[in-house]
Amino acid sequence: MQVFRSGTDWWGLVGMYRVADNGGEEEPYPYAANEYTSDVELMWSDDGEDWYRTNNRQPIIPLHDSIKTIYTVGTLVGDSVYMYSCESTILHATYYSGRCGTGTYEAAAANGKYYSMYLYKMGVNKLNEWRPPTTVYVTAAVEGFINPSISKHVLKDTLKAELRSTTSPYSIESTIKALIDSSSLTGKFDFPHVSPGSYYLTIEGRNSLETWSASGISIVNSSSASYDFTTPTVKAYGGNLVLAGSKYSIYSGDINNDGTVDVVDVNSTSTDASNFESGYIDTDVDGNYFVDSQDVTIVYNNSSNFVTVINP
Repeated sequence: MQVFRSGTDWWGLVGMYRVADNGGEEEPYPYAANEYTSDVELMWSDDGEDWYRTNNRQPIIPLHDSIKTIYTVGTLVGDSVYMYSCESTILHATYYSGRCGTGTYEAAAANGKYYSMYLYKMGVNKLNEWRPPTTVYVTAAVEGFINPSISKHVLKDTLKAELRSTTSPYSIESTIKALIDSSSLTGKFDFPHVSPGSYYLTIEGRNSLETWSASGISIVNSSSASYDFTTPTVKAYGGNLVLAGSKYSIYSGDINNDGTVDVVDVNSTSTDASNFESGYIDTDVDGNYFVDSQDVTIVYNNSSNFVTVINP
């Protein structure tokens, strides 16, 4: 129906014709089937040549109960897309199928007089929400959470992952949180749309150090990627991992997530240990739901070793 461009992306509006479960072949009048609609979908392309359908093929303009047919065109103005739509409660495809190829057709009955026109507005940034996410399966262990005898986490916990530009100043392109399985140490991170390319992957927890991938990882739309921080230290930028059990792990003890394990983190953990604090709190770096001397030891040792973020 129409193609327009936003930044480096191409977007297209396409008219979709839907019929009943049997595809209309058993209906002499396909337009009469309950599931018949004529609506508008959004499509996207990185190069203007290869096109992809979005988000489970849903109409970009919601079809309410009384509307059966929509046609629309879009215009990009500044940071918004304006879409004029023609909508009708009448189905205008009045023809006789004659069971595929008998050559019997009837003229349209409604002649378009039941159409109404509406204007919709959508922010350009909302377009990306229609794209399927890029999935990155991240395997990462947290030093304090590892049970060294079995090399598994003692609990399931959430980590934050970011995709960052590989060129200075390494801007954050997308951020998402996901649960890391305690046995496989893997989480499924569904990043909202980012343009295809190479990105640094960073990972951090509520009380563990931000850790960067050793190099950029390849991101391709409508595809998935994986990255494993638990294998030899070459997988982290600057080798910034510690061996816990048999798994290379991101350092624990950055309680305030400021990028360094230091005396501030030690003091926070020591105070909570002295007060016998318990529960799901950041100073419980070994994941046993109690703050005690073991937590203080982990944080103190990493502070003494000047553990800090290493990045490009």
